[in-house]
Amino acid sequence: MPDELKELIKKPLMCTGNVSLVAAPGAGGKPDEGGNRRMTITAYNGGLMNVGWGSPVGIALDGLTWRDDNAVPVLCHHNTYSLNAICGQATRVSHDGKTLTVDGELMPMTDDAKKVLELAKAGFKFQASVGVTASDVLFIDEEQAYELNGAEVQGPCYIVRAGTLSEVSIVPLGADGSTQTAIAAALTETTTHKEATPMATEKKEVEAAKPDTATVEAAQTAERDRVASVIAACKGHDDIMAQAVKEGWTAEKAELACLKAEKAEAEKAKKLAEIEAGRTGAPSVINLRASAPRDEKTVTAAACMGAAMSDKNVEAHFKGVDLDAAKDLGVRRLSDVFAAFGYNYRPGDDAETTKALRAAFSSANIPNVLSNVAHKFALVGFGEAGEYWRVVSRAIPVTDFKTVKGVRLVMSGLLKSLGKGGELQHVDLSDEARNVQAATKGSIVAITREDLINDDLGVLSFIPERFGLMAGRTINTDVFAAISTTAGDYGANTTGALSLDNVAAAYALAMGIRDGDGNPIGLMPNTLLCSPTNYITARGIYQSETITGASSKVARDNVMRGILNPVTAPYLPAAGTAYWLFNTAFPLVDVAFLGGRQAPVIETANVDFNQLGIQMRCYFDYGASKGETKAALYSTGA
Repeated sequence: MPDELKELIKKPLMCTGNVSLVAAPGAGGKPDEGGNRRMTITAYNGGLMNVGWGSPVGIALDGLTWRDDNAVPVLCHHNTYSLNAICGQATRVSHDGKTLTVDGELMPMTDDAKKVLELAKAGFKFQASVGVTASDVLFIDEEQAYELNGAEVQGPCYIVRAGTLSEVSIVPLGADGSTQTAIAAALTETTTHKEATPMATEKKEVEAAKPDTATVEAAQTAERDRVASVIAACKGHDDIMAQAVKEGWTAEKAELACLKAEKAEAEKAKKLAEIEAGRTGAPSVINLRASAPRDEKTVTAAACMGAAMSDKNVEAHFKGVDLDAAKDLGVRRLSDVFAAFGYNYRPGDDAETTKALRAAFSSANIPNVLSNVAHKFALVGFGEAGEYWRVVSRAIPVTDFKTVKGVRLVMSGLLKSLGKGGELQHVDLSDEARNVQAATKGSIVAITREDLINDDLGVLSFIPERFGLMAGRTINTDVFAAISTTAGDYGANTTGALSLDNVAAAYALAMGIRDGDGNPIGLMPNTLLCSPTNYITARGIYQSETITGASSKVARDNVMRGILNPVTAPYLPAAGTAYWLFNTAFPLVDVAFLGGRQAPVIETANVDFNQLGIQMRCYFDYGASKGETKAALYSTGA
């Protein structure tokens, strides 16, 4: 007997099948609930099975035998030594050349049989293990084929050409879910092989010598005991049970895997319970100090803290507010803002939420706090966009949206001597005035009923902060778009790429700028505005002590060092060549702000009566126009 075959017969051959239980007919043809139950077991589908032998195994149904009276025992868990494990017996065993079927009766007399019956009534789908004692085995190598139960199978594989069906066991879960039933087969009482019917040329047969019967039975018993103990250890863990049976785990290893799974499930359930406990109860403010004030400013600060505003921004926006008291309020959810003023509601309860929100918006506190929190975060977002626009512009307050005629800072003429009568002389402004006008830009968004039910305080931070960022990007875009690129608008203009020599020449040209009467404007340029592409070059001209020219390798003194502070912005054309020289006292752009407000406004309000939620709008009243360009120099940079 080959060594590899000796090792294989120590492993029972296992696969799985389905068991169908039907009540035996009673009087009048109705099922007799107290009698035996018919069982139908589709034991084997006639093909190859993967059962841990290294190669698939098939059973030739024509070579399978069983008791003459068909009374094959039906057991529970392969326990062949206990009367309590008897579940019934077969009444008919048959095959059609392709499928092995076992019909029998479940006899609910023993404890195990009663448990099987009760579980079957509850809908549990049992499987079966069928024991076969093999007596003739043939090996087919990988280049050969064999006709098995009317179908051709390809090697490598084992063919059980003869064997005896010894018992059938009902189990909760079989070992191999790829077949329809379970066959527990051990190679015992093997005989000399008969000639196989080949479909290809040569067949490589494995001569099976007679193994020691006691060894085989011991291996079968040990494996059945292992499977039974694994099933017992894995109660309630069918997935682990299947893996443990299939992979040969010990009961101890299976039990440890179940304990780990139960621990992980318990921790998961605990976390879910904590989350649910925090959401199902009526929201309330965590009041660590009973004396903590509930005024609008304190609640607003608490909400900003709860929405993760940085400490730096909190301190900047809430000067004079007791921040310790705000922190003690512990506002973490949107519903906490409502609860701070006594309007409690349970997120998810539509009726309760609707009632609380309508009551809350009938007062001034809730809308004011929501609006203030949103406004603070809008200012944060506005600052994040960068205040590049302030470097090149000045703010002009206006009282309405009408066009305003502003007076330029650079006016023609000098102060006149007093006349003999002491009267002052007028200056003509007709050529020195320019127009500025504010306009409104904005957007609107709604905090929906879903947001309120989700109870996320982030809707008061994320949306307004994005609004603020949008406003900051918008004003930067508009201001830099208002910078003129028309040479005639400037007091001086030139050409040439940005370099030390060209900047020095441009600076000298800018120093010669005069007003309309030919008088100097009095202030030298202190700023160089350029595109992002030219910024490093401009920075070098401002900082470097020496400069090496493009056509010379000899370093020379940088005569422009520290004179023109370079500035740029991502809102200028990235690859643009133009640059400007100007003094910040004479900015390139004028920006009109309605009421002098230089930041966007965030407002909140209740939505229409037939809706539930909060509307939030952001608007910004400003307008950008050409500034003091007559005091600046413009270069095309080319």
